[in-house]
Amino acid sequence: FRLGGRAGGTMAFLFASSLMGVGASSASSRLRARTVEQVQEHSSADDCWIVAHGKVYAVPKHFMKEHPGGQDSIGRRAGLDATRDFDFHSKSGKKSWEVYCIGRLT
Repeated sequence: FRLGGRAGGTMAFLFASSLMGVGASSASSRLRARTVEQVQEHSSADDCWIVAHGKVYAVPKHFMKEHPGGQDSIGRRAGLDATRDFDFHSKSGKKSWEVYCIGRLT
């Protein structure tokens, strides 16, 4: 798994997320419907989506680099279902992912 370069950072992602209505306050019923095919199109370190428990998460590159398990722990699931890996995390760890939630798998 290889990381490529792309400009941007935490603040840029959070700003973009707020414009898209992404965040912990988004109710599941208001999440945008995403297909398996859409998720599979985002399977690189520069553009990484994962699925856990039917929710779709856009993983920012900085998060992959800073992840305690290493960037490959997320990267190997890019564009795929990562529910099993997601369930490994603590309750607070799982909650921290909500800011990256961009939809629900349909």
